[in-house]
Amino acid sequence: MIKGLEKVFDIIKNEKVAIDAALAEINANVTDPNTHPTNKRRLTLNFLITPNSERTSGSIELEIKSTLARRVTEETEVAFATGKEPTLTLVTEK
Repeated sequence: MIKGLEKVFDIIKNEKVAIDAALAEINANVTDPNTHPTNKRRLTLNFLITPNSERTSGSIELEIKSTLARRVTEETEVAFATGKEPTLTLVTEK
């Protein structure tokens, strides 16, 4: 096993709540009927490693990001009429 890999697993375990929250956000996006059903969603774990100035030690920070599918919007066509009383009329609904 790579030296220090156990520390990485410990960091992931410590961030379980945040990772679970990101996965719940992805789950909500997948089940949302207003998103495209087959678009890919992404969960990214970035390890930010910052050495000290002597390069003898440092810190590791875990950044958790989720990328969701965009909401699909329906378009509705309207007609504009001007005159004494301007109106907005629904023409078609897709």
